[in-house]
Amino acid sequence: AEFVYDSISSASTQLLAVEILQSLQGGKVIIVTPADEKAMAQSKVEGKPKVEVANILGLGSHPAYRCVSENLAAHLGDEDGYVANGSITLNRVQVVEGGLENIEQALKANKEGVSGVKVVIRPHEA
Repeated sequence: AEFVYDSISSASTQLLAVEILQSLQGGKVIIVTPADEKAMAQSKVEGKPKVEVANILGLGSHPAYRCVSENLAAHLGDEDGYVANGSITLNRVQVVEGGLENIEQALKANKEGVSGVKVVIRPHEA
């Protein structure tokens, strides 16, 4: 099966992800915001490969899991938390400036085997 993880999940990126998967005979789009109506309609167009659009749940955003996320946040971020006392070490980051226009630069860094660094782009930067 083919998958697209849409970490931006705007209306236009959801629709694009659906169209890409339809050109590849179907698959699943994973989004981080509520599904866009146009993307949902496109995913079910008669005569086109079926594409499922599914939202992933952030742990802290659902009331049923609040007891877990609040406890985790308290242990991670407090003055004596896991980050502060060194039990958890955060990744170093390498920010590629310029938003999506410089995505190739970010991908190149990954392909060249950047090590111990999380390559970050900020999609909404101009």
